[in-house]
Amino acid sequence: MKKIFSLVTVSLVAMAMVFTVPFKAFAASTDQANGAFDSTKTNKLTVVYNAEDTTFEDTAIQLYRVADLTSDYDFVLTDEFASCGLDLSNLDSSDQWEVVADTLDAFVKANSPAAAGEFTLGANHCKAEFSGLTPGWYFIPQVVLVCENDDRTFSSVIATLPTVEEGEWVYSVETNPKSEIIVPTYKDVTYFINVVWDDKGYENYRPDSVVAHVSHTGGPTGDEVKVIKTSVSSVAEGTPRALTFGMAALNSAVRLLSGTEEAPAEEIPATAPAEEVPSDVTISSDMNWHYEWTTKDDGTVWNVIGSDVDHYTLTVQTVDHGWILEYHIVPPPSPVPKTGEEFPWIPVVLLSVSGAMLVVLGVVSRRRAHD
Repeated sequence: MKKIFSLVTVSLVAMAMVFTVPFKAFAASTDQANGAFDSTKTNKLTVVYNAEDTTFEDTAIQLYRVADLTSDYDFVLTDEFASCGLDLSNLDSSDQWEVVADTLDAFVKANSPAAAGEFTLGANHCKAEFSGLTPGWYFIPQVVLVCENDDRTFSSVIATLPTVEEGEWVYSVETNPKSEIIVPTYKDVTYFINVVWDDKGYENYRPDSVVAHVSHTGGPTGDEVKVIKTSVSSVAEGTPRALTFGMAALNSAVRLLSGTEEAPAEEIPATAPAEEVPSDVTISSDMNWHYEWTTKDDGTVWNVIGSDVDHYTLTVQTVDHGWILEYHIVPPPSPVPKTGEEFPWIPVVLLSVSGAMLVVLGVVSRRRAHD
């Protein structure tokens, strides 16, 4: 009987500890390399932009250091990017990496952090080279090269230095960003912005509106651009209601085309300045957190930056012809529990029951001894 009660007591105490001791997750260190990397060694990053077949305007390529690399290959956001709100753990899918790239692109354009390096591409310089880099995680935003007969977009670059190849540490890395040639169709295209709130249970922190800054790069200049109309409308019926539940500033640039056929030259309409599209757009709950505008597909690449919102971080997802700005709540710290409020009753009950059982065991044992 004593053994049974002892086992029960130990189990109850263990359960109480489970409910009261906090858990902490640690990132696993890499086991892909033969030994640790040399933190005193400098690194080099070469980015090759495939545009040697054409002449393009001088373009500044800026490199940003997003995170430090610890001795066991964990990442810690730098001071410049500490407020971007990204979780660098468990990034194991292409979709997650796309969101990271879009969010970093947005954060850079919205906050202009200090660059770790800069290289100017020119007619005969399609390689951006950065040397003398300390170990870390680096980022280059999306690049638009304005060429003679077209515009070309190059995807953003995320590079970890050093990296591992066939079990060995590599301190000089070369990468080729994916590129896409923008072929204007001169058809009407409608772009949209959806604001999403991820704040269930904290809706009282949600503002009445947010401001999205709209800008553009590439495409024709001056009076070659025609904006057909701007409008505000509710989300279409086919749009999931989840879009209404949804880091500080965000930006994303995406190639927005609506077909492959080119209109004959004589059918291209007269044009007006792109400034007809508002540069600052207020999006509110009255608009169902949705905004859209229509313009000609003339090769312009549009950019959208969301405003800062207290108690929220922001991530961005680029979709066909639009942007989803998702604001994630950062709950304020819980107040100190008052007597009778939010008290940890489960461990108290378990410990009380185990104590009572020990008392009963003691009384029974004493009576048997007395008899």
